[in-house]
Amino acid sequence: MNSENQDTPDFKPLTLDDETFRILEFPEVKARAGDFCALGTARSRILKIKPSHDLTDIRTHQQETQEARVFLESHDPLEMSGVHDIDAYLYRASLDGMLQGPELRELHDTLQTSRSIRGILGNRNDLPILSKIGSSIPDLIDLQRLLSSTIDETGLIRDGASKELHTLRTEASGTKARLDETLDRAIRRLRRNNILQEPLVTERNGRMVLLVKIEQRLKVPGIVHDISDSGATAFIEPMIAIGLGNQWREITLNIRREEERILRTVSSAVGYNGLEIYHTIEALVRLDIAMAMGRYSIMTDGTAPIFVQAEKAFINLSKARHPLLRQSAVPIDISIGGRENVMLITGPNAGGKTVALKTIGLLAIMAQSGFHLPALECTMTAFDHVYADIGDRQSIEQSLSSFSSHLQTLRYVMTHASPISLVLLDELGSSTDPEEGAALAKAILHFFGHRQIPCVATTHHREVAAYVQDQSEMDNASVELDPATLEPTFKLTKGLPGRSYALTIATRMGMDPDTITLAQSLLSEEHRRSEVLLRQLEQERFLVTQQRIAADQELERNLAIRRNLEGELSELQSNKDQLLEQTKLELQNQADDLLKRLQKAQRAFTQPQGASENSQSSDYRRVIADIKSELKSSKWQPSPKDDHHWIQQIKEGDFVYVRGIPNPVEVLIPPNENRTVEIALGAIRARLPSHQLERKADIPVINLPDRVSYTGPVSRPIGREIDVRGMRVEEAGRKLDSVLDQAVLQGLRDLKIVHGSGSGALRSFIRERLKVNLLVKEIKLDDTDSADGVTLVELT
Repeated sequence: MNSENQDTPDFKPLTLDDETFRILEFPEVKARAGDFCALGTARSRILKIKPSHDLTDIRTHQQETQEARVFLESHDPLEMSGVHDIDAYLYRASLDGMLQGPELRELHDTLQTSRSIRGILGNRNDLPILSKIGSSIPDLIDLQRLLSSTIDETGLIRDGASKELHTLRTEASGTKARLDETLDRAIRRLRRNNILQEPLVTERNGRMVLLVKIEQRLKVPGIVHDISDSGATAFIEPMIAIGLGNQWREITLNIRREEERILRTVSSAVGYNGLEIYHTIEALVRLDIAMAMGRYSIMTDGTAPIFVQAEKAFINLSKARHPLLRQSAVPIDISIGGRENVMLITGPNAGGKTVALKTIGLLAIMAQSGFHLPALECTMTAFDHVYADIGDRQSIEQSLSSFSSHLQTLRYVMTHASPISLVLLDELGSSTDPEEGAALAKAILHFFGHRQIPCVATTHHREVAAYVQDQSEMDNASVELDPATLEPTFKLTKGLPGRSYALTIATRMGMDPDTITLAQSLLSEEHRRSEVLLRQLEQERFLVTQQRIAADQELERNLAIRRNLEGELSELQSNKDQLLEQTKLELQNQADDLLKRLQKAQRAFTQPQGASENSQSSDYRRVIADIKSELKSSKWQPSPKDDHHWIQQIKEGDFVYVRGIPNPVEVLIPPNENRTVEIALGAIRARLPSHQLERKADIPVINLPDRVSYTGPVSRPIGREIDVRGMRVEEAGRKLDSVLDQAVLQGLRDLKIVHGSGSGALRSFIRERLKVNLLVKEIKLDDTDSADGVTLVELT
């Protein structure tokens, strides 16, 4: 999160950045995150955040947000209600100024809160950055104790702040009590003579006075300190109270001098520790910002973006949502940069083209500012700039039409954008003659594509979409309406241009039928044919999408079955271990019992025996005979080898039944000397003890000749790149197996499987199938494909 850049000649990034941020609604995002701040200073800094272009800086702030989220998901938010805005106090103390009691109390509460936070975060090894910030908070316990012993909770100086103050306040309290008693006696005496305006004591100029009627003032000997505004009351200090009043006044002045001395002493201590206190406040502000970003991440169900270094700039978003639309936003998948630098989005009005454009730009800016993104996944490089030309920039003041203002912005962007910039252009080629606008739009897209500058644009010009379809470095995408209801789906589909639906929508909105019919007749024949073709493609794509969803669901069910089988296998292994441990314990107990009985018999034989003990010796002989008989019983003998005769004859490739598994499984490695066998459970290799095998499966073995000859038509040579994008799982599997067989027959050593990224289901299926195919030696990822849509295969 960097500060604002300095202006340079002929380049004003601040002006363009601020306008881009406004267009993409970045200030609104910052304001919502700032609402989670406890400190005003932290909120002000969040509102000033700008994206950083330094990868280290970006990763640091992303980790801060991630650690804050981890902390918040397992703890209550950090309590910062005791932290106050004390910058002005620190500045005054640094100039040897005197702080007042309430100000010193706010400083005490701030230091107390910071010490508590330091204790919470200081030793969190799982949160390295937040722990480092917490540990950096200085330990100002001595200053905190000084403030606590000097100022009470209400901001008043404590009696015990100094011995002198305690003595003076005690003396002042006694003197004031005597003064009050003297004045009370005077009130009772004067009240009987109707001399007083009110029977009470008040203070004027630091002296205690009575409220005497002006016409009766001469009847009260004393000093007149004031006259009321109405002139009806004289404030008189009676002569009998002047001595005590002087004494009380003198003590009060001494108390004030002592309090001021104490405040100056404590303020001096604050000024002396000013730098440490400043570092404390900075650490608290940084933590408050991190916690606010973490809470915003939780609120938006955010994901930490992954930043990488690559030769070409790119951004890949999966299930991305606009953060200001919350749950109503329809997730979109988009990939721009890398091999295809330019994406053109077409489709009907209100279909979501501009929302998609804003989502891409806003999420890129948020990611580089430390925010988590409302997306399932995001991988990207750091852009040096995000340029956005969205909306009408018409200016009457500057005599600029809509078209002229767009051209002015485009000229600026085309001059300053680099291959690591992101350019967003809305309604390209609009606000002018359609033919010339379309030609200009093509040229502009060519400019960005040729210079490898990532660019996303929207348009209604169908011929521009046709131009993009023929360019290898460009790609079409579309937003669409539901074919049945014509309601916008807000889904972004890559690969084909969209339809405008202008006449269809006009018909639905009740426009004159004759006008609609005339408009349709005025369309060119080529336009009508393309419209029919696009409609058919759209319907087919809709059906394919539904089938793909069904296939993904089926794949997910199969994966769930696989996970259940793995769980059952793990449970079987656990039960086996428990059974072995239990059996071992039982055998140990039995062996201990036999040993004790033998030792007892041994002691009996080794001791001298008389004639009378012969019967006892006979008993011990019978015990030993019983033990020998028991050791020869089947309970102490290993299982007969005949039971495992069929297991010892198992060969690789045989099928057997395993306890707890209803279907036969293939043997990969026959039983070894340790009596373990390796089997195949689908794509899983498992090693089991041979005693868990129940019986051999009766599956006939087909004997093949040593050599196979083939007579028939020669299959045409296949290429090294196979594209299965858009296929269902079953169809892709059949094609993959066929291609692998042909590749081996034709002597190919490697293949390139293009399956696309999409939801990842087809990619996972392809790679799992390749792992268990005997024709495949190794599978690798394509380093040149940032979207992970290609798998490289090395054949055996």
